[in-house]
Amino acid sequence: MHSTFFSIHTKQPISYIYVPIYKNHETNTGIEREVGAILSGTVYWKTYFENLLPENVKSIHALVENTNGQVFTFLIKGEDATFLGEGDYHDSAFNKYELSTQYKMQGEDSKYTGVPVDETLVYTIRIYPTQEFKDEYTTSRPLLYSSLLIVAFVAMGCLFIVYDRIVERRQKIVLQTAMKSNAVISSLFPDNVRDRLMDEAQKQQGGMSLDPSSS
Repeated sequence: MHSTFFSIHTKQPISYIYVPIYKNHETNTGIEREVGAILSGTVYWKTYFENLLPENVKSIHALVENTNGQVFTFLIKGEDATFLGEGDYHDSAFNKYELSTQYKMQGEDSKYTGVPVDETLVYTIRIYPTQEFKDEYTTSRPLLYSSLLIVAFVAMGCLFIVYDRIVERRQKIVLQTAMKSNAVISSLFPDNVRDRLMDEAQKQQGGMSLDPSSS
């Protein structure tokens, strides 16, 4: 048997669990078993959500509801849990991120091996992130780094284009200067004079040809 109340003094949700202890453990005698005592337990829900998360984890809503229609919400911040009140206080915008589990004594995953108990009251715990939790892990750094990388590539491209234009312009100037110098030399020294000067220079060098075409 389960029941949930809100403590008058602490203003916190508390659940009580009652399990019968029978004098006779035999169940096939056909005799109705006599209850010798009742084992009771108290669940302080706040303690279940305290000291669960690291200090750097911010704002998670823990919603507890049972099949009796009772609903209450806790706000978990790191190791602390704050009772927000009776009702559902989570942000519905984060419904798709819900994580849930059931709290019951009997079932396929239960470790309880005692006498059968009333499981008409089953608790479901639902976990939701909050806007503060989302803001903690949402950052514009990837966009900033991508923008800086794009700007760096654009700047490098512009510098390469400017450098290519400067080199091309310099080569054109050198080529034009060489063509003008060649024209001046050709006008001052006719072909026959040029050939004679080269022959004389060849003789002075001991027969070594100065004309690249003769090698």
